[in-house]
Amino acid sequence: MNAAQVHAVLARGVSDPRRLNEWASNPQALRTLGVDPASLDLVALRGFAGLALKVRHNGLRGAFLHSFRLLHAAGLEIEVFADYALALATAGEALASTDTARARALIAFVQRWHDPGLTTHSLLWDLLRHEGALFELAQLPAETRTPATRPHARPTPRAMMRVRGTVRLHEMQHKPSDILLALRQREPDLTAIAPAASAMCYWRPPDEAAVRIVELDAFGFAAVQAGQGQHRVAELSMALGLGSRVPDMVRTLLEQLQELGLLVFERPTRSTTQ
Repeated sequence: MNAAQVHAVLARGVSDPRRLNEWASNPQALRTLGVDPASLDLVALRGFAGLALKVRHNGLRGAFLHSFRLLHAAGLEIEVFADYALALATAGEALASTDTARARALIAFVQRWHDPGLTTHSLLWDLLRHEGALFELAQLPAETRTPATRPHARPTPRAMMRVRGTVRLHEMQHKPSDILLALRQREPDLTAIAPAASAMCYWRPPDEAAVRIVELDAFGFAAVQAGQGQHRVAELSMALGLGSRVPDMVRTLLEQLQELGLLVFERPTRSTTQ
């Protein structure tokens, strides 16, 4: 065994974490490469592979400042990125070339990776989606956002519902504001963050550069979801088990979302009434 052989094995393990699992299950494979299995700490090498991938995400630290702080406070940063490095290698995928694509891919990985039953995992999943929605909506070029229009119909049963602008909806186990408050402490106590189911709407109006955050109730969440597609008010009412006649209570709640500017209602065209 010489230094060149060891360095070659180290580089191979970091660049392709699948090899680390292979060497752990078959130490003899290392001997064929001229390296004594006892001389390598595969656990530490796996952590180094994760650290290397984490460094390649430094461009996201500004937009995901609190998510990275949470990873550190929860002791998850090496575990997450080591598992992510292995997942990329297993799928034969290269790391995305832009920060926007890297953010999207990291969030997609954590969605598959996290265990909702573990508090630190659910905190990370909630906060990543929170910061991810803000980041994604802020990146939208103006031409991809819905043009500003003035509401021109009331929420009658036949009126078509439409979101004004662009939204991202997330159902979370914790309030993002509670997580952010805990992370402002010098030594965050993540166990002190109480679970609090919340329905969050991240909204970029078409005539504004800033992203608004609106916490919705169950009805508001369902209404905004319906507004992302081509649905009539009566269809929303029926989906909620309230019938097609649309109770006054539903109309009042929809008018509140209309007054906020989040939803607009359009008279159905001839093609949608036939």
